[in-house]
Amino acid sequence: GMPLLVPDAQLLPLFIRLGYTNLRDFDYKRPGWSPPADELAYAWTEDAELWELRWWSSLTDFSRSPHLLRWGSVPELLEKLLHSDLRAVASRMRRETEV
Repeated sequence: GMPLLVPDAQLLPLFIRLGYTNLRDFDYKRPGWSPPADELAYAWTEDAELWELRWWSSLTDFSRSPHLLRWGSVPELLEKLLHSDLRAVASRMRRETEV
């Protein structure tokens, strides 16, 4: 596993707004995963409202995967980057994702 520093739940929708599967070349669905079809009330478009983007981003691996290093500001990002035990995080991620 590789440690991932990802935006927290408040920032994540803004980071994935114009890039998460809008381009078919990068459209990928992890085997065994599908969105909850009965809840697909919102279209994923670059014109989506913030509350729609929050809903969509809550379904991503960036939101659901364990052992991610989440940050909500640049100082917090730097603190996690400089002071986290990245080897330990990588080890936990590896154990979680091994098949």
